[in-house]
Amino acid sequence: MQYWIEQLRDLQDIGSFSGDFLDRSLVQFCFLALIQDELDLAFQMWNNHHIRRASNSNVPFGRPEQMYRFPPLWSAKNHIVAITKIDMAACCRESEFR
Repeated sequence: MQYWIEQLRDLQDIGSFSGDFLDRSLVQFCFLALIQDELDLAFQMWNNHHIRRASNSNVPFGRPEQMYRFPPLWSAKNHIVAITKIDMAACCRESEFR
């Protein structure tokens, strides 16, 4: 991810990226799939690594993906909060690329 941040910063430093609507749209069109692939890879690596047992017995250990999906196995509380379709629609509207 740092690679992409530096590449985009370099474009800005040499004056090839002003940050206006057209520039942002072009960068999104050209790089979004590549950046998403790297984010997906980081996601997979993180969720499949194993958190080691710590000397503090209150600290959970295991695979992050499993810890998230099955909190009772780690004596943890499920903090997922149900939302309404109206709230979901509002979030979708607010996150649309304009």
